[in-house]
Amino acid sequence: MQRTAQTSLVMATLLASGPASNALALTPPTNDRPALAGPVPTRPAAPTLVDLRYDGSLRELDASPEEAAISRMNLSSETRRRVDAVIAARQSFFDRVLSRNLMLLLEIDAAQKAEDKLTIGRLSFDLLAHFEPLRHEPTLRAQLRDVLTPGERETFDAMLDAYTRAFDADLRAKAEREGGRIGTLQIAATYAGVLFTRDIERSINRLELSGHIAFEYVLAQLQLAPEDAERARKAAAPFLGVNPGGMTEKDHGLAFLAVAAHLTEKQRQRLAEILAGF
Repeated sequence: MQRTAQTSLVMATLLASGPASNALALTPPTNDRPALAGPVPTRPAAPTLVDLRYDGSLRELDASPEEAAISRMNLSSETRRRVDAVIAARQSFFDRVLSRNLMLLLEIDAAQKAEDKLTIGRLSFDLLAHFEPLRHEPTLRAQLRDVLTPGERETFDAMLDAYTRAFDADLRAKAEREGGRIGTLQIAATYAGVLFTRDIERSINRLELSGHIAFEYVLAQLQLAPEDAERARKAAAPFLGVNPGGMTEKDHGLAFLAVAAHLTEKQRQRLAEILAGF
């Protein structure tokens, strides 16, 4: 799935016309504020997700719009704990689905490199089927709103709505530059697709950093029974993702040593062969 979000937004400029020039020349400037009044207090700028490049195109977010909006809000420690739990649960779901379907991801990647659109479509639908549970629960936005106060919800919604409008304008401007037009339904589908794809990309990055991708690849090569594979995952869990900077060779070694303790002699030999090929 390719991502296209390069466009420009038209910025409105306010022009104020003042009194006649001769009046300005005859009237000296006045300052009604006392000399020692101090600086004029200013209202803090409202938080926003909209960040435009120099060419006017919309800059991508480093997280989902919901996560990005939450990160820009001043929340109590208790509310922050609750929203972090909601976000962590969603990230964990993505990580679990993708780590269990690593070979399917590799097949999709190979089909993309071969520009085999038919295979890409078929495999993508197979992957999407694993995300079916998401259709039966509230959206991330709805789950986060539930733990915010009414005032916080207003700020949260304002940021998300403004970002959606900017994304809409971004796509329309790009289509116009290319001599075409884009409809509302197509924009909505593109928006959902782009955000879902970015969620998958961020999940893959987390899995790679935590060592889960390499681990699941080896596990797939072992071809264990489902219950044995789950036992292996539980054994390796204490050693995966423990290093924020990424898995070291020692971390990988400890993880696979823990797995080996639950394998038969034949499976341990196969594990050694797989690791020797890395």
